[in-house]
Amino acid sequence: MKEWIIKAHTKVYNHLQSLRENGFIDWTQRVDYEIGDIVYICFVGELNGIKVKTKVTKSKMTSKEAYDDVNYWNNKRVYHMGKSGIYARLELVEILEDIIPTDNLVKNNMHFDIKYIQGITDHKLSVYIDSYFTK
Repeated sequence: MKEWIIKAHTKVYNHLQSLRENGFIDWTQRVDYEIGDIVYICFVGELNGIKVKTKVTKSKMTSKEAYDDVNYWNNKRVYHMGKSGIYARLELVEILEDIIPTDNLVKNNMHFDIKYIQGITDHKLSVYIDSYFTK
C-alpha cells in the first residue's frame, strides 16, 4: 500500500459536498494507484491543507465507467476537458473537522510545491498526517 497527497482546488470542484453525498469521488488518475492505496486531499484556496482521507477502491476506469459528477463542478470547462482520461475511485474514509495546515505539513517534510500529486515516502510525514485521523 502506498500513500499519496493530491491537490484540490475548491474554486473548480465541490469536493466536500461530493464526498458527503456520494461517499466517493472518481478522480482523474495520473499515477499507477493500487487498490487500497491511501490518498489524502490537500485543498488550496479557501482551505489550505489536508482535510480528507480516502482509499482507492477502483483504478484505471474509463470516463464511461466513472460517475458523472457534473453537478459538483464549479468550473464546467475543466469538467469537459477531463472527460477523456482515466479515473480512480477514491472512497471516503474520513473528513476532519479542521484542516492540517500546509505550513505544518511542510515542517513535517511535505514538498511545498505539489503540482498535482505527491507520493508520501517520508515516514515522519506519513505518521504526522495519520495522527490526525481516527479511521
